[in-house]
Amino acid sequence: MTNPTEPSARERRRRHRGRRFLVWTVIVAAILWCGYWYAASRIAEAGIGRFTTALAGSGRSVSCTEGGMSGFPLRLDLRCTDGRLDAGTDGISAALKGASASALLYQPGYVETAVTGPLALNSPALGGNVTAVWQEATLKVDAGISGLVSAIGNLSGFSLVPEVETVTLPLKQLTLKSGSFRLGPAGNGDYRIDANATDLAMARSTGPAFPPISTEVSVVAARFGSSTGLDPEKTLQNWVAAGGGIRVENLALHSGDISLAATGKLALAPTGYLSGRLALTVTGMEKLPDLAEALKPGSREKMTQVVGMVSSFMKPVDGGNGAREIDLLVQNGVIFAGMFPLPFVIPPVRF
Repeated sequence: MTNPTEPSARERRRRHRGRRFLVWTVIVAAILWCGYWYAASRIAEAGIGRFTTALAGSGRSVSCTEGGMSGFPLRLDLRCTDGRLDAGTDGISAALKGASASALLYQPGYVETAVTGPLALNSPALGGNVTAVWQEATLKVDAGISGLVSAIGNLSGFSLVPEVETVTLPLKQLTLKSGSFRLGPAGNGDYRIDANATDLAMARSTGPAFPPISTEVSVVAARFGSSTGLDPEKTLQNWVAAGGGIRVENLALHSGDISLAATGKLALAPTGYLSGRLALTVTGMEKLPDLAEALKPGSREKMTQVVGMVSSFMKPVDGGNGAREIDLLVQNGVIFAGMFPLPFVIPPVRF
């Protein structure tokens, strides 16, 4: 007597065919994925070959003591150890401890890169050797058929030291505790740019060292689009022609007891000049002449005059711990406090 709970012969055959189909599907998918990884690796190798050939054609060369490609099956990893660049007749050469790039094959267009110091740069234009070291330097890029969508970069523990004093780089050391930037869509067709630098300082060859400065920037390019497009310059030109609107959500500088922060709206003209209005809040305004003198010797008197003139248009911020604020007008790069132009001009944006 047949057990009613047992599957029939037809049902067993159906299940067997189902399992066999699943197995073959997995096998075919695996074979196709292997072919995809192999094709991607060959394309990458061909691209590197074209790059090195183009360099050689212009008298330049790039090499790695150790290099290779790995990452199968999900990534395509490229690495270069003890890389060297020789710029031929320019007399420029550079040596880098290591660099790597990793592309996620299941997310086309996404690439992560990391650079390991030190970097030794020799350039006649700089007057000699310059060495840069850092703790971390990374870049993450997400691009697609519409161009660059987003990018994130981080740098920490950075130090730049020239071997000898040069005219081009009159400094003993340049240091940065940390810095980062982020580009990406902000919704509603806007595009956001955020950046910051913490404790940027410079020891000059002569004179006092620059005081450590920290900055933050957060701006939104209104109606720019969700990517840079395949031709970023053309995309930028179209955006400028459409009005080039910029929302300044935060533009700040901090040094010791001094703090400046601006917000407002600007527009970028085809000439590259900015116009609009900014609300500026300043803390420690009486110490600005000292900061100006530290950054540019001989500028104390001029900054003292500017502070005296601007102060008459400023008003205290409620609960602002001595902070004062003022509305500034920007016309073609010239900054006005009330009816009076300040002796500072925002340089035009070149593109």
